[in-house]
Amino acid sequence: MNRLYSVVSLILAVVAISPAVAHDSDSCLPTKDPSTLVCHHFFEGQRIELPVRVALDAIDGDCGHLVVRMLQRQGMLLAQLGESLEFDRKDCKTMTSIALDLPDVRSETDVLLQMSLHSSRGGQKSEPQTTVIALRVYPDTLLDPLARFAEQHALIVFDNEERLTGFFDRQQINYVRNFESASGERIGLLVQPKEPERMLDDNGIETAVIFREKLVDLPQVRAVSTHERTRVYVEMPFLHKLDSSPLAQKALLYIINLATNPHATDRG
Repeated sequence: MNRLYSVVSLILAVVAISPAVAHDSDSCLPTKDPSTLVCHHFFEGQRIELPVRVALDAIDGDCGHLVVRMLQRQGMLLAQLGESLEFDRKDCKTMTSIALDLPDVRSETDVLLQMSLHSSRGGQKSEPQTTVIALRVYPDTLLDPLARFAEQHALIVFDNEERLTGFFDRQQINYVRNFESASGERIGLLVQPKEPERMLDDNGIETAVIFREKLVDLPQVRAVSTHERTRVYVEMPFLHKLDSSPLAQKALLYIINLATNPHATDRG
């Protein structure tokens, strides 16, 4: 394994890991169009509820109906996904949100929800009121690289509260709990340990991630690497978001990759 003969301190900025674990679906990341942001992040196939952002007051007794188009965005190109959805306003009741099912995707996909209120005034159709919500849909295979990695390396997890082990069980990712039962290249993943350095040194673990799961003013991931060992210190609570947040899963991949390839930070 290549080693970085220095100390690397990485403090995550707005578009890196910190917003992913701090605010989940409210995290804003840039799209391929640098002038726009997407602030809603979901897994494929999810049924979601999103706020209605058009005026829904009845006009001359006409309740109108809401039409929602789901558009896939690729650069400046837009393509509609599936049929348009129509939501009738029964008894002219105000809608505060709509529920819809997200499509399956093969890769990270930027989606626009175009919401238009169609109504009429005096028997004449009026120009529809339209608003757009941007979101990003992720495949449920984000952790496939980690699953393959765990088949070839020994992930040793120390986790008394079973935040990480429970997630690995649900995702069917291989790991072991006992340092002595693991052979080959061993990577320690320690959650809230009391004496992590002593535990790792006593068991000869060269590569490890220490999750401190604590609230701090600035969420931080800090990698310290020498010719003998690499330690990555994660100072932010995010393990509880792994089941529901694509950004938290991407953060976990990044952190483990940083531990096993600390030299990669030099390449930006």
